[in-house]
Amino acid sequence: MKCRVCCKDTIIMEKIARCEYEQFSLRNSPFKSQNKELILHKCESCSHVQAENVLTDDFYDFYSESEGESQYFGHSDFLDNKFIKLQKYLLNNKKMFEIGCGAGGMLKRAEKHFDYCLGIEPSRTTYNISKNKNLNVINSYFSKNLDIGTGYSAFASFRVFEHLCDLYAVLDRAYEILIPGGGGIINVPNGQIITEQSLYHQVVCQHVNYFTPPSLCIMAANSGFEVLEIESFDSMNELDLYIRKPAVRVGFDAALRRDKRKLQSIISSYKNISVWGAGAKARYYSSLLDDSNPIIHFLDSAANKEGLYVSGINIPVEKVTQSAISESDAVIIFASAYNREIIKTLREEYRFKGKIVYFDGQEIREED
Repeated sequence: MKCRVCCKDTIIMEKIARCEYEQFSLRNSPFKSQNKELILHKCESCSHVQAENVLTDDFYDFYSESEGESQYFGHSDFLDNKFIKLQKYLLNNKKMFEIGCGAGGMLKRAEKHFDYCLGIEPSRTTYNISKNKNLNVINSYFSKNLDIGTGYSAFASFRVFEHLCDLYAVLDRAYEILIPGGGGIINVPNGQIITEQSLYHQVVCQHVNYFTPPSLCIMAANSGFEVLEIESFDSMNELDLYIRKPAVRVGFDAALRRDKRKLQSIISSYKNISVWGAGAKARYYSSLLDDSNPIIHFLDSAANKEGLYVSGINIPVEKVTQSAISESDAVIIFASAYNREIIKTLREEYRFKGKIVYFDGQEIREED
C-alpha cells in the first residue's frame, strides 16, 4: 500500500479485528455496535499511518451533528482563538471557506472574523442543520469540480482530512482558490499520540489517516504551502496546522513605499497625532512619516527613553499621560510587539476614542 502523503511503500503496523464501524453511539433501543477488521499501515519515510477505506458510499449521507463541535463543550474561547491566530497570518479577512463544515458550529464562529464565509458539506443531514442556522452552505464534496469562485483569503478544515482517501485532490484545490498570501488551518486528530499510546478508542473505520506532525507538514508542503505553525493540544488529542500560499514577493523599497502611502492615507485627515513606542522599530517606522504629519507627542512607557530623540521625529520622547492621550486625535503604535496591550490600555485605561493605527506583520491596520 502506498502512503497517501509521500507515495512511498508502507508496512503493515497492526491488524485490528474489531474496529468500530458505526458513527452513532446512542440509539432509542438496546443494540450492539457493528465492527469490521481494519489493517493499519505505517510509512517509515514520513511516519504517516493509514488504513484502507471500508465504508459504504452512502456512509456520510446521514452524518451525526454530535460528531462535530459538540465534542468541544465548554471551550468557546479555545475555538475562537483558532480563527484569531489564523488571521494574524493573512493579508486580509474578506473571504473564507470551510471544507466539511458539518452542522455549522465553526462556520458560525468564523462569521465573527471574516466578511464572507462559505461552508461546503457533503452530508445532507448536517447540511440541512447548517442551512436552518441561516449559514451560507453548499451540499457537496469539495473537489476541482466544485466552483465556488476565487479571491478567498482563508480556508479552514476541522476534523476532515483524517477521513479523506485523496488528500491532494482537496488540498490542491484549496491552494488554487486562495489568493497569494492566503492561508488556512487544518485540524486533525494527533495520530502520533494515538499510535504511541495505543488509544484504541481513537481508531475507527471512519478515519483512514492518522497524521503525525511530520506527515501533516509534508502533505501541506507537497501542495505548495508554506508551513507557518503546528500546535498540539494533548487534552483534545488534536493538531492544528497553519499554512499559507506564498505571496508574490514585493521588493524592500517597494514595500516601504507601499506602507508609506497607506499610512499617509489613514492619518492625512488628523491634526493631532501621537506616536507610542520608541523601541528598535521606531527608526524604521518614522521614515514613513513626513513634515506634513503633525506629531504632537512621542510617547513611551520606559522612563530611560524620556527626553531622547528618534530619527526623523523632531520632538523628544515623553512618558505616557492622560493629558497627552486626550490631546490626540490619532495614535500610531510603533511598538508592534505590544499592539494588543497598548490598544487595551488606550481604550480601557485612558478612554481614548480616536483612531489607532498599528503595524501587524505585513499589514498596517486601523481601529476606530
